[in-house]
Amino acid sequence: RGLLARRQLKSEVLLVRIAGGMRVGYRDVYEVDGRKIQDRSQRVRNLFLSGTDESALALGRIATESARFNLGQMQRTTNLPTLPMLYLVPAMHPRLYFSRGGDEEMDGTKTTVLEFREDASPTLAATAAGIDMPARGRAWVEPDTGRIRRIELRFAAGARRVMTVWFRDDPRVEFLPPARMWEWYERIPVGDVLPAGNLKGGWSADVEALATYTDLRLFSVETSEDIGAPPD
Repeated sequence: RGLLARRQLKSEVLLVRIAGGMRVGYRDVYEVDGRKIQDRSQRVRNLFLSGTDESALALGRIATESARFNLGQMQRTTNLPTLPMLYLVPAMHPRLYFSRGGDEEMDGTKTTVLEFREDASPTLAATAAGIDMPARGRAWVEPDTGRIRRIELRFAAGARRVMTVWFRDDPRVEFLPPARMWEWYERIPVGDVLPAGNLKGGWSADVEALATYTDLRLFSVETSEDIGAPPD
């Protein structure tokens, strides 16, 4: 059926370290199909200077904000390179079944393939209707450091959904930052891909997305406190 629609986004992705050391991704879109977004400064200020960054409400707002420029009406807040990593945090381990998938070389580095399957309900990800989306995945792990070179996530709720993230070396940080992310969504209703005026009844479409991450920048926050003499 050919290409139904295409969108190109330019964004900045901020990796925010929250309680427990976990990094949550926030994607700030600043250009859509060559058009600059005018309100981004105020949006970022509202999100990160509200004083509630680590609350569930604030994290939910970040996820929603990151997805507001996705193509069409499909609700998709999972398209960030940090999402697959959430399945490997210690709190998720009792909810997963793990197995070893052998050894492979990634970018000249020996890795062990860790396979995992989500068995518990409710699942970490769900559809807009609240239906469980159990995940299966594979992670290419450096056996000596525990760093992940690549991770793949597959969802099997209805249509096939696949996400793969590759990571790269950067001597400035102790972790491997994302290099690129590929996504595949199969048989999405065409109304979720095109504006309502372009609907053609009964059609469905596959959605493919590729993100590349460059120009890594580091930010830090410093605070100071002045203690004066108590009042008389």
